[in-house]
Amino acid sequence: LTNFHFTGLDFNNPQPQFDSLGNFTNFVYYPFVASDTAQKVFDRNLRAKLIAEGAVDEFGRPITNQSYINTDLYGPETYSLDLFSADDLFNNGNFNNGTSYVSYNGFDYLGRKSKSASTINDFLNNDMRLLPAYNPIYIAGYVQDKFEFRDITLRLGVRVDRFDANQKVLKDPFSLYPTRTVGEVSDINGATINHPGNVGEDWVVYVDDPTNPTDVVGYRDGSTWYDATGAEVQDPNVIALETKSGTIAPYLQARNQREITLSENSFEDYKPQTNLMPRISFSFPISDDAVFYANYDVLTQRPQDGVQGNIEDYYFIKSRATNIIANPNLKPERRTNYEIGFNQKLTRRSALGIQGYYGEIRDMVQIQRVNFAYPISYTTYANIDFGTVKGVILSYDFRRNNSSGPEFTANYTMQFANGTGSNANSGLNIANAGQPNLRQPLPLDYDVRHQFVTSVDYRFGVGNDYKGPIFGDGKKILENAGINFVINARSGTPFTRQSNVTQDVAIGIAQRRALTGEVNGSRLPWQFRADARINKYFALTKPDPNANRRGPSLDVYLQVQNVFNARNVINVYRYTGLPDDDGFLTSSEGAQILQTVSYAQAVQDQYRAKVINPNNYAQPRIIRLGASVEF
Repeated sequence: LTNFHFTGLDFNNPQPQFDSLGNFTNFVYYPFVASDTAQKVFDRNLRAKLIAEGAVDEFGRPITNQSYINTDLYGPETYSLDLFSADDLFNNGNFNNGTSYVSYNGFDYLGRKSKSASTINDFLNNDMRLLPAYNPIYIAGYVQDKFEFRDITLRLGVRVDRFDANQKVLKDPFSLYPTRTVGEVSDINGATINHPGNVGEDWVVYVDDPTNPTDVVGYRDGSTWYDATGAEVQDPNVIALETKSGTIAPYLQARNQREITLSENSFEDYKPQTNLMPRISFSFPISDDAVFYANYDVLTQRPQDGVQGNIEDYYFIKSRATNIIANPNLKPERRTNYEIGFNQKLTRRSALGIQGYYGEIRDMVQIQRVNFAYPISYTTYANIDFGTVKGVILSYDFRRNNSSGPEFTANYTMQFANGTGSNANSGLNIANAGQPNLRQPLPLDYDVRHQFVTSVDYRFGVGNDYKGPIFGDGKKILENAGINFVINARSGTPFTRQSNVTQDVAIGIAQRRALTGEVNGSRLPWQFRADARINKYFALTKPDPNANRRGPSLDVYLQVQNVFNARNVINVYRYTGLPDDDGFLTSSEGAQILQTVSYAQAVQDQYRAKVINPNNYAQPRIIRLGASVEF
């Protein structure tokens, strides 16, 4: 930021340098040519401070308005944040290359907390560039009742959620500036415009020049485009090619280029989202030993990614168009669940169950490329993803009839989880490639086809129920003690294979991966894990035989996670499908590189050391010895 306004040397104003005796030193000083409009606030403030302090440059000359300032010459005590302006620190919004030095909300750029809520104009028309804090408003309530009619049990409920992002949003995501609609355009430069009969009054008009048009070249209704005849077009580029500049040109409200500025007229308040979520559950016995049940409910989740909008993103949109810009107009995600089940009693202590479920997820947040937006296309988030989760659960329960003995549960789940995106950023590569926002259901990252969960618990019991060794004068050393095993086995989650070898652990190398098969078309290995817990309760007070619950006690336990120290793979290299080898060293590309280095063995050893990533495996065996006090 310092010396930025110097555009060159003033060779018309030479200043020969003489020593103390008046001898020419063979040195001629030429002052800098300065541009007052290009000078940064930081340079002006720093220069004024150094002049006031009588500072000198590296040649011992006093600092002047024409001096070249070497900022490394002065210590940290010279500098303070208030030497900068907000625009100096935003640096024209170049956040994508790391040169935008600040990011804040609810504070000013000096780090001082805002005393009141700021508005769009507080950023656009205030040198402090104030940005409001994110203050969403969320209200929720529910009511539920239970009805019993003969043998049928029915629960009815409803939940109401109201989400207000409480921030300004773009009126039109395809234009940063106010546009004109069909109802507002009856003529251009005095020439009558006859719009096609199928166009709507609120459709945006596109012309050959955004401020000085001579002809209509197309229309847009939401995100659907039409040419000048009213025929729908799939590629808006055919409309852009009809303009004078060859780029998309909406008919702007601005009358000339000087009026094309960002203002509050481009924004409106977020429309609060109210969601009604009914919940129904009922069950009834089929026989004395069997019960049928069904559930229906709707759930919503407030947007988690990319919902906090910043006016600075739009103000600097030409610098940040390659980044992901937040969308303050996101809606909550919505999930609808259906479930039916059947439980059958087998014996007095055991039962068998079967359950089927189906979940439909709508308005999931995903990255979207807003192509042919004005003045520039950009990447943001939108509620465009959807998914389904369906499956079947088989269960078996065996319960103990008192405080001692074994207890056993086993569950098997077969599930299919498909959707157009596993998370809000899974479509980033498609967006960066400029591809259309395609929505193709594929296996989600968390799709697990088969899962077995078994829990075995044995308690030695207490009092008359005690079933364990007795020593000496009747000491029941295992009273209130037990052991529990939880065994979990599941099939692997999906991953996407690639057909070309890449240096997956290299840094700073541009590499392109070629897909083989379909996205998430391959599977990780099965995972197996067994956890154990041995514990014993010690009473801290004398037990009360009339009490219905255990009094204060100390629970001492030994917990072992991943008892068998299974090496469960949770991530692999996409070319080999292995967790400890990306295939590069054994490839022809790797062999060629190894031939060009002086210490090939050292390169191989260090590369293999980095390829073996512990994050590709689940946690190893962990043993904990602990105690907890219960009251």
